[in-house]
Amino acid sequence: MIRIVVLVFVLIASLSAGWSQARCKEEAKKLLDLQNRIVTQSFERLPKGAWARYNDGTVALYLGKGRTPDGELYGIEFSGSKMPVAQVWYAIVDKHFQTPIGLVTMRTLDPRLLYVRGGPGGGVMRIDGPILRMALQRMGEPSIILTPTHVKWPADCSYHTEVHPVKGYRLEGGQVIDGAKIIDFERGRSMVVSEEVPFGLVGDPSGTPHLVAYDFGGKKAQIDERARKSARTMPPIPIFGQ
Repeated sequence: MIRIVVLVFVLIASLSAGWSQARCKEEAKKLLDLQNRIVTQSFERLPKGAWARYNDGTVALYLGKGRTPDGELYGIEFSGSKMPVAQVWYAIVDKHFQTPIGLVTMRTLDPRLLYVRGGPGGGVMRIDGPILRMALQRMGEPSIILTPTHVKWPADCSYHTEVHPVKGYRLEGGQVIDGAKIIDFERGRSMVVSEEVPFGLVGDPSGTPHLVAYDFGGKKAQIDERARKSARTMPPIPIFGQ
């Protein structure tokens, strides 16, 4: 379930490009601009109730900004036939760092709380703090769109990565969007992203998850505010041998 959360968040795998240093920096700037636009348009400025459905049956529903035990955060609820209903609540963190071209700002997402419902009519568990961070770390190296993030400048040019505009991309549901295709030549993979769709992820039609349909209203959350307030906190995991 947490893996689904991470996959929806991981839009840009690395801030890297290939060929010459000049080309490398050019592609890195494209990725940085793309990430910032997606965080702003596809997360921060989404209307409450926007949703996206993926080919594995997962539906991601935007909950808007709300008050939580960890302050004001943005929320997304995930549901699907193969996973329990879950909500992730995150902050948007602008990271600033100096580069040879001046001060650069990178917009990132920082997951703070996770709510999981045990089953239909079941109780809700709240996961936060070190347990949440440990769960996210187990998913592998975090994308630069997630906080914490490690940025190398000049960009790491050991990978040949390019960004190309995409026009008139048609989803299975018939909707047509514009976006960008990120091609990782070293790993032989590619991914389409778009600031026009909720959460930015379009994906690759040959892989999972990829976007099937989206809209900006018409669905309601399955875990409401009352359930979150009464949620049980997952106890710390004991560490033996210390």
